[in-house]
Amino acid sequence: GLLEAALPTEDDRVKLEAALALERIYGEEKDPKALVSVLEIVARLDEALDALTGEHLIIQAFDVTARRLAEGRLQHLAYHDSLTNLANRSLLSDRLAQAIEGARQNPTDQFSLLHLRFERFRQLSDSLGRGVGDRFLIAIAQRIQALMRPSDLLARLEGDDFGILVLHRGDG
Repeated sequence: GLLEAALPTEDDRVKLEAALALERIYGEEKDPKALVSVLEIVARLDEALDALTGEHLIIQAFDVTARRLAEGRLQHLAYHDSLTNLANRSLLSDRLAQAIEGARQNPTDQFSLLHLRFERFRQLSDSLGRGVGDRFLIAIAQRIQALMRPSDLLARLEGDDFGILVLHRGDG
């Protein structure tokens, strides 16, 4: 069959089966019991390879969970405000570019961009402390977000500056 044509030797097929078994069983689960199952399968494949060719498998495995979590966190921080967890200026800019391109391609798709700034925020923060100012920004962000549609985007640009991208999709 096709597998035999692509992998002409039994040795190649055993290596492929080992790789597929490792990915399928351990894959995204990161379950220690699944890892034990993987190691048992590798031991059986090694025995089969030894019986066929007299060679043994050498398996090198690394747990990259912490690295992937850190990469995901960095990716999130690149596009989100660390205080409010809202989108940041970069994400708003990306989505605005997409909205502009969408409106060019389909004139019935429109958008609105709103800018919000809270007067006297600096006075509030300076007189009552930064912690109070931060809590104010978080509360405001949550209240605004609760009123928005999932398709719209609220972003904290800096300080007390917020941007809202509202998408208006046309029928045609």
